[in-house]
Amino acid sequence: MRPKTTSDREVLLALTALFREHGFEGTSLSMIAEATGLKRASLYHRFPDGKSDMALAVIDFTCDEFAEVLSPLHESGPVKTRIRKAARNLDAYYEGGLRSCLVDSLSVGTRADQRGVVAERIAQIMDGFIGSFAKVAREAGASASEAKRRAEDAVVSFEGSLVVGRSTGNTKPFKRWVQSLPEILAGDD
Repeated sequence: MRPKTTSDREVLLALTALFREHGFEGTSLSMIAEATGLKRASLYHRFPDGKSDMALAVIDFTCDEFAEVLSPLHESGPVKTRIRKAARNLDAYYEGGLRSCLVDSLSVGTRADQRGVVAERIAQIMDGFIGSFAKVAREAGASASEAKRRAEDAVVSFEGSLVVGRSTGNTKPFKRWVQSLPEILAGDD
């Protein structure tokens, strides 16, 4: 009898859950083997550079999901309507503020002077997230510098509200963020 095969998607979902919960440094190969049902040899066959390869694969997988979540920002139509759609998508994706941010979880334990390829990729993702928000803020009429400030403020509030939700179970700050995102990025009418 052939051993049960585990699909790439199943492996990525298991890895994503581990990295979300334990971060990069806190996730051990033993934990990964147990969660995926794969032996270490199979893990290294799929991910020759070990945990860094796994984290990069999870980041790419999550980026694909996240691109879909933010896709309304890149559609046509009224700016605030597009922002509201993206905010609703973020609300659903982050389970109303209870799901942790993978980027935040993966960045735990990395020091700026020891940044590796995973930390560099995380920085690129954060820059892309801020850039997406800044683009719609510019479309709403903000100057380039004001659009970047609004986008950074939105991401800081977003991340903070997720930490509060995950830490305390209080999702009200995240829900307020979802509701206020159009005004944060596009200003008051």
